[in-house]
Amino acid sequence: MRRNNMMQQFSGDPDPLSEGVNAEEVGYEEVKFDIKGGTISLVVPPGTPDDQVWNDPRACLIVIETEDGQTFQFEVNQDGTGSVVV
Repeated sequence: MRRNNMMQQFSGDPDPLSEGVNAEEVGYEEVKFDIKGGTISLVVPPGTPDDQVWNDPRACLIVIETEDGQTFQFEVNQDGTGSVVV
């Protein structure tokens, strides 16, 4: 796992007169995990050629395992809105 301060990654000079507290070293952190394994499953119409499965999938299920052993599942549906992390 790696952490990065988002303000330190900012490219450009912050302007304390126009940005106020946002220009200080206060802000969010990005936390990166290495992926150990996982799968991507696509739901496609029957007979879809292998080279076209990414063109118009009806749904996509992504399961990833992070370096610390946690497993996350993401499901993206063609007509879906919003997001849910399981």
